[in-house]
Amino acid sequence: MGDIFQIKPSFYGVGIDLIALWKRIRRQPPSGVEKVALRFIELFEQHGLVATQIPRLLPGIELAQLSSPASLLPALTNDVLNAACALFGVRREWLEGVSEQIYEHRYCYKSPARFFDELASIERRAMVAPVRALTTEKQLDLHAPTSQRIELVMVEIAGWLGDEAIESYRPFSDGWEWGYPPCRLQLKAMIREYGSPVPLFQVTQREMDLIYSGGIVPKSLMRGALCTDPSLDDYCISFERNRQAREIDELEEVISLQRQWFPR
Repeated sequence: MGDIFQIKPSFYGVGIDLIALWKRIRRQPPSGVEKVALRFIELFEQHGLVATQIPRLLPGIELAQLSSPASLLPALTNDVLNAACALFGVRREWLEGVSEQIYEHRYCYKSPARFFDELASIERRAMVAPVRALTTEKQLDLHAPTSQRIELVMVEIAGWLGDEAIESYRPFSDGWEWGYPPCRLQLKAMIREYGSPVPLFQVTQREMDLIYSGGIVPKSLMRGALCTDPSLDDYCISFERNRQAREIDELEEVISLQRQWFPR
């Protein structure tokens, strides 16, 4: 039973992993409609919450209804499902169990304006590092012969539980490859124009594939502090402005591209 109880913030100090509990109780695979209840709970757990906290974010759900898939299903009205999807920016098809794709695909390769349009729609006043990057190689190197994949993730505040911010995510599916100059130069010009630190988190190839396909909640992949060494912005700034600057040999080309796309 050790995997059922988790030490997470909750009303009672110890959270219950309802997915694990329900699987222990029920020996048969879930039916189609029960899968909706399982994914509903899973959605909150993957964003760092426990079941007892759900009513605080969705008042239409009561604690007693979380005791089993059967008791939860009547509460999962069309409005409640839509509210859960809107809260975390996920696809209704995934929540309904008919797709493994959690997020709509976003991209900005060859269309940098899409990046800034998406960024403009995020409430940033209380947000720390609203743009973050995932990479398969923490130490990026334009001369490396191996694959160095990157994806960007935008982060916003979905809600609050007391003083604790609940984050939601907007992953991109561009398939950036650092060793491919058009990808690398656009990414550098875009981040330089953005002008703020972009934490860099290393993930496995499998995790990168899941991000690219929209099949994973990014929270579990962004491990550790938001101040990373290196950060993605280190690769698009001068040594005079940042002593951690890297790959400064192509900075003039990056600046030229930045001016072309973002004229003052």
